[in-house]
Parts: sequence; C-alpha cells; structure tokens
Amino acid sequence: MTSTLLAPHTIGHPARLGVPTRTAATLAFDMLEHDDRFEVQLEVPGATRDDLDLTVADRQVTVTQRRSRPADDQIERYVAVGRQHRDRSATFRFGRLADLDDVDAALADGMLTLIVPKTADTSPRTIEIQ
Repeated sequence: MTSTLLAPHTIGHPARLGVPTRTAATLAFDMLEHDDRFEVQLEVPGATRDDLDLTVADRQVTVTQRRSRPADDQIERYVAVGRQHRDRSATFRFGRLADLDDVDAALADGMLTLIVPKTADTSPRTIEIQ
C-alpha cells in the first residue's frame, strides 16, 4: 500500500489525506492509513473531553485543546514555568477518499484517536474509450 502521509511542505493529491496546518502551538500527532480508514493519534496529556473541540468543515478536521493559565493569585508562587498555558490545535485536510460525515473520536490515557472512514469505493477504475 502506498502511503498517503505527506511531508509538511508537500501539496498532496486531492484524493488523499492531507497534511496538518502547522501553528505555533501544534498538537503532537501520528497519522496512519488502513485499508478502510485513516487514523489520527494526538497527544493531549491531562485533557478532558471538556478541554477538547473537534470540528469538521470544508474537508478539514480541526482539533483544539484549550489550556488555561494558572489563576493570577497562583502565578506569584511559581519559581519557574516550563509548560505552555495556551491553546494548541491541529487541522487536517482530507481529500475525497475520506468520509467526514462519520468521524469517530475517543479519548484515553492522554491520547485522542480520530477514526476517519474511507468512502466505499477508493480503488481506481478503468474507463473504456468508445
């Protein structure tokens, strides 16, 4: 099977899974292709379902993790802050092979897994010339 995971600088075939749109605070992720679906695994340590937004629009799936900063009365107690306290997100562009009407998401152990089924007929076909 030929991989459809594309490098961040590559413009992909419109029928294939696209690359995420990178932002300053991007979620860490892996994308896999199976025969019948695409799978996206995102690291969201400490996130609850209420911290996450998942939207589908214009052949794109966007995952956003909201992260609030400590309360102002807590900030002066910190000696050092090495974690980012800002929202993080990733947007994935899908081609026509993905069925975006049937996306599933599951959160477990700091990982958000998205399952994007492929459309029923993903194989190339030959057209006879008359």
